[in-house]
Amino acid sequence: MRIILAGGGTGGHLFPGLALAREIQTQCPAARVSFIGTASGLDLTLVPRAGYAVDVIAAGRGSPLNWRRPSYLPRFLTAIYQCWRLFGRERPDAVVALGGFAAAPPGIAARWRKIPLVVLEQNVVPGRVNCLLARFAKQIFLQFAEAQNYFPPTAAEFVPVGSPLRAEITALSAGVREALLIVGGSQGAAALNELVAGAMRSFIAAVGEAPIIHLTGAAEAAKWRDFYAAQNLPVEALGFSDRMADLYRRAKLMVSRSGAGAIAEMTALGLPAVLIPLPAAARNHQWHNAKWLADRGGAVLWEQPSLTAAGLAENLAALWRDDAALARMAAAARQAARPQAGRDIAARILEIINN
Repeated sequence: MRIILAGGGTGGHLFPGLALAREIQTQCPAARVSFIGTASGLDLTLVPRAGYAVDVIAAGRGSPLNWRRPSYLPRFLTAIYQCWRLFGRERPDAVVALGGFAAAPPGIAARWRKIPLVVLEQNVVPGRVNCLLARFAKQIFLQFAEAQNYFPPTAAEFVPVGSPLRAEITALSAGVREALLIVGGSQGAAALNELVAGAMRSFIAAVGEAPIIHLTGAAEAAKWRDFYAAQNLPVEALGFSDRMADLYRRAKLMVSRSGAGAIAEMTALGLPAVLIPLPAAARNHQWHNAKWLADRGGAVLWEQPSLTAAGLAENLAALWRDDAALARMAAAARQAARPQAGRDIAARILEIINN
């Protein structure tokens, strides 16, 4: 059995894909699983580290019809041809689109090769690529049932099942919840970094010294490490961490962007969170993700344009000291969790192939 997972670029797409790949091989050890990605994201780092092969295609970030980027269209067509040739050679039994710009050429090539295509959509508001691929997918797996309302008409079956989680997350044991964990996503978040860094002195003055871990993104790690050292602030600045389970185990409260992967993991762990959506996210999908969890009581939603460093410090300190509120948020987050999503999606994909 041969299954190819396509897309990625960011941790939000890749981590669910890697979790699904592992679950497929748990249920069908003879299955051969590989990935399609690009050289511009995390694909070439995370996928081989997890033990899977990755075929690199020429797809660029963004729409191939963008007239300001005339090179995008020929690259996009080249990527489709690369996938068409790859599928002819490898003859996969199914292609899984993980979302993101790199999923479009493999999805189109799968259609032309008459290979069963399934789509993973982790956000409340689906991306444009997944909306395109939904027109000829067999099944669309949703983290949020509400996402179905944003798709165009399609004959595909919608399956609201959750998002696959890494084994180290689902197996996480309880730890000492004492730290403030700040995460901007796998690529970091420059504006969020600025906001948080400006708030830390006042926050520490209000609550006393507490372990603070700030994941800044690899590009800004040195900058903020130097900043905290110069300000004599006890903040541990990290770039990108491949030991998120250890960091989650320590976290009492999380400040985060509201990518789909973050939502899936914080709900599975019952981790209270302050969600600050990326204002520039495509179709404002991060705001909708955050609103979904905040409406269920599992997080609070604070919008970046209305936040100042002083306001963030004050509100964050008040929440930090309110143990009853944090306990209510943790319980609500667990109620929203779907920890068995990977197992259920893998079983359905194998059933599609066997049928």
